[in-house]
Amino acid sequence: MTNRLNMNSSALIDLVIVMVVLVSVKQSLLPVTQLYAGPASTLSAMIVATLLMYRRGIKWADLGFRLPDSWSRTALLTVLTIILMFLVMGIAGWVVDQFLPDIGTSGRFDHIEGNLPAYLIMMVTIWTHAAFFEELLFRAFIITRMSDIFGGTREIPIGMELRYEGAQDRLSIYGKSDPGIAQPHVVVE
Repeated sequence: MTNRLNMNSSALIDLVIVMVVLVSVKQSLLPVTQLYAGPASTLSAMIVATLLMYRRGIKWADLGFRLPDSWSRTALLTVLTIILMFLVMGIAGWVVDQFLPDIGTSGRFDHIEGNLPAYLIMMVTIWTHAAFFEELLFRAFIITRMSDIFGGTREIPIGMELRYEGAQDRLSIYGKSDPGIAQPHVVVE
């Protein structure tokens, strides 16, 4: 019981520390740069999460960041996911266009048009930030820590909601967000 209580309290402490870093870095950078506030806060939170995990003897591999067992299965699932994603995006885009007006963009990316170095920097930033850091931080770290806080329970809708809200906060920086969409309970296997 004491060991479980220690794991729950250490998970809660880790989660609070990472969330404070995530929010405080972003909020402090927003007045300076809306474009890089999200990536900088995620990078900062990733560094802190990695240090906290290292201190507790946890590796990213323990949270699922490792090579796949089958590359062919992974490639097939990737292709199927991309096809499904484009279908859903196309249908969702059409539905949204039927009910909501186009409000345009903020102009934060205007400096990229015709500027190859700026475009390449933005692509590397987006690929590492969105595809790598966000997935590790929001899916692996936060959901696992939430599960540890609640005693290893498999259904963690609160953790999923935190991850979802955090991701929506990040996406809103780039002009993409869908607030108000209800998220289902997620079962972690």
